Amino acid sequence: MKTIWQYKRTGGKELQVSDDFPIQVPFTDVSPIEGIKLEDQFFIPSENRWKEIINGLDREKLDNLDSLFSVLEKQNSVLDTRADSHSTQITDAQLALTEIYEEMIGGTTK
Repeated sequence: MKTIWQYKRTGGKELQVSDDFPIQVPFTDVSPIEGIKLEDQFFIPSENRWKEIINGLDREKLDNLDSLFSVLEKQNSVLDTRADSHSTQITDAQLALTEIYEEMIGGTTK
């Protein structure tokens, strides 16, 4: 077993996983900064390091980004649902057109 951290916009949580667990977003095996609460840090994936949230302004900016991310996540979920629905409609239309085409050329249908 090994210790990893699942990071969020700020903070995260410590996890114990099997040694063969793949380390990929949103997980890291880089330890948070000692002596600083996990919720007072954020992980920078491009630099592979944790950074302390230094002041209230940083905290406010990150909280605003967190709120924006939540809204965008919900909107993305709605868009995914709509895309699935449109995909199903297109498939149904293609099947109907195939049946009509087969009838026109004298092919067999269901």
